Amino acid sequence: MKGLDRGKIFRLLRNRRGEAGGEPTPADPPPTPPPSPGEPPADPGTGKIPDAGSDFAIPDQYKEEGWVSKIKGTEDLWSQLSETQKLVGKKTVPFNYDDATPDQIEEHRSTTRPENKEAYDFFPEGANKESVDFVQGLFFDIGLPVPIGKEIAEKFDNQQKSILAKQFDKDSFVTQLTEAFGNGHEKVAGEAINLLKKNLSAEDSAKLDSLPNDQLILMYKLADNIKKSYGVKESDAALGGGAGGTGDKTEVRTSLRKQINELTRRPHTSQEKLALQNQLAATYK
Repeated sequence: MKGLDRGKIFRLLRNRRGEAGGEPTPADPPPTPPPSPGEPPADPGTGKIPDAGSDFAIPDQYKEEGWVSKIKGTEDLWSQLSETQKLVGKKTVPFNYDDATPDQIEEHRSTTRPENKEAYDFFPEGANKESVDFVQGLFFDIGLPVPIGKEIAEKFDNQQKSILAKQFDKDSFVTQLTEAFGNGHEKVAGEAINLLKKNLSAEDSAKLDSLPNDQLILMYKLADNIKKSYGVKESDAALGGGAGGTGDKTEVRTSLRKQINELTRRPHTSQEKLALQNQLAATYK
């Protein structure tokens, strides 16, 4: 053993023990893996990724923004950024009413509404003035652009016309008459309308022609029930003007001719027209 370096012998024996399953030789620690996308860098001292949520905070200059209320941590922030990136390149960005404050909503509406509510001037002639004023005010309050308001008004008007067309449809009127009075509906309806118009003024009689089918049928039923309940006959009714029958014949004839002409403007039966023509003929006897 003379001449050998005892330090070298000690190190040689220690390395051999490590190869045989003994204590391993100390080695350099493995390198820290790079952070995943979206994660903060690892602490160089410990190699651990810090908990971003533990010290997450909204900068003071953004705390009053409406969209900040839903940002509770980095995950929410990344989600918001992702949604924003989806809008990049689009011509317009839809306004987010859900997250906006009342002031922000009003500011947005001020950019889409016209200068005054009278700009919504596309309502049909003869429309109810109070209804028009209300809708114009509503459109203005919600900041509805004029072209969109016009489209809504036109579609609503078309829908109303469709409903009115059904209410004044001739075929539907005949069907309702048949359901109300059976196969002899023409005679019953003619006598009913005759009784009504003989006991109404010319002005009120004209209003019957403007009634929709269901309301006109109701009036027919009322007149028919009165006839049945009180035994009213056609000869018992006056020629016009009222129950007393003292109206001037010239006025009566004028009224009857007007009523005959107005029949062409609404659904009617041939018996109705014949009844009016018979009344007209009776004024000349």
